Amino acid sequence: MINCSVKGCNYNDQDNHCTLTDITVGCSTSTPHECCDTECDSFECS
Repeated sequence: MINCSVKGCNYNDQDNHCTLTDITVGCSTSTPHECCDTECDSFECS
C-alpha cells in the first residue's frame, strides 16, 4: 500500500491512498539532502 495525502493527484483515492502499484521518486535538486528535495514523479494532476 502506498499512502498519499495529495488530493490533487489522479491516483489518490481520496482516502489517503495511492491507487498505483508502484511509484517513481525523483529529485527536485541536483544534490538532495532533505525530504523536500525529492518528489513523486508519478504525480498526475487531477
